[in-house]
Amino acid sequence: MKIIQNSGIRFDENPECSSRLGEITGLTAPIFKKEYSIVLTHLEKGGTVIPHYHRETDEVYIFIKGQCRMNINGEALQIEPGTIVVIEPEDIHEILPAPEEVSFYAITVPPYRPEDFISADPERKSCRIKPQRAVIEPDMVHSPVEGFPETVVSIFSRYLFDRILNYFNAVEIAQYSDVDGDWPVYRVEYKGKQFAFVKARLGAPACAGSFEDVLAMGGKRIILMGNCGVLDKSIEDCGIIIPRKAIRDEGTSFHYAAPSGIIEVNKKYTDTFKAICDEFGYPYVEGTTWTTDAFYRETPEKIAARKALGAICVEMECSAMQALCDYRKVDFFQFLYAGDNLDHSIWDPRSLDGGIRLDDKEKIAMLAFELAARIS
Repeated sequence: MKIIQNSGIRFDENPECSSRLGEITGLTAPIFKKEYSIVLTHLEKGGTVIPHYHRETDEVYIFIKGQCRMNINGEALQIEPGTIVVIEPEDIHEILPAPEEVSFYAITVPPYRPEDFISADPERKSCRIKPQRAVIEPDMVHSPVEGFPETVVSIFSRYLFDRILNYFNAVEIAQYSDVDGDWPVYRVEYKGKQFAFVKARLGAPACAGSFEDVLAMGGKRIILMGNCGVLDKSIEDCGIIIPRKAIRDEGTSFHYAAPSGIIEVNKKYTDTFKAICDEFGYPYVEGTTWTTDAFYRETPEKIAARKALGAICVEMECSAMQALCDYRKVDFFQFLYAGDNLDHSIWDPRSLDGGIRLDDKEKIAMLAFELAARIS
């Protein structure tokens, strides 16, 4: 038996639809279930559920608070507390703007998956985050830097960043500042082309925020190389991983993209990078990454749940960076090299320490500059 209180439910905000969704059981929920999911949904006054359908999922809505109207396959229904609505695959359904607060449980079989949510409104494909000016924007802090290279290459490891910096005849061209000090941006040259080179910051908020500054200076595309833990022990130490999807277990991406469990990543340049790896003799694997905010809370239960979603590795920035770049309409590519192994009964740090296998890591890092040269 498992009991979860309302205080233990994590609610994801969807400001445009004026709703909050809290998954109780399911693939990414506090209670892991691969057979079904239960989601508690709160709609504020005026909140909606946009017209959509599911190809595979059966749903049951159990309304517990408030009155509203639903449309199912064009039929209008009056909803009140106690109403139970059974929704079959391919049924187009929506909740019209609620005249008051509404709460209901949504039970889905099999568990809810974002890719099985299909909009039925060609004019509104999702509850998108509307582009709008914030109170503080990067261009209020930074002006464009004359001659700023359009392609930005970035690395997380301080050890590796310093070695690469010494390899090139780097020139500081700009900097941004925060409570941790000043962060230089360099210009480097590789194969006759110039790129910006900046150290990436650890964690989604710091990483995305710093790249907001860099993009305001003139960056147009980002190539990011990072370390990760593996959830598949067959991936060798320092092996190259190309993420194709990212599980959004962090908060930053939800300020740039509509709520969903998974975001598609590396939409451009993957084929070019794979060709580079083949050319230089580097094997690679492709798959889903798990982006988390809390590496000290990677529990066995969470690892099992993320693996069930297809995750082969875990890191802290990928989903947020893709959401940022989608919102700002710039190109983004990230590849990872494998560090510690979490696919074991005992944690194995392997080469997680930044000072271990630096020669191998430096060679892998040069693949980022090779990609930059070919796409710029």
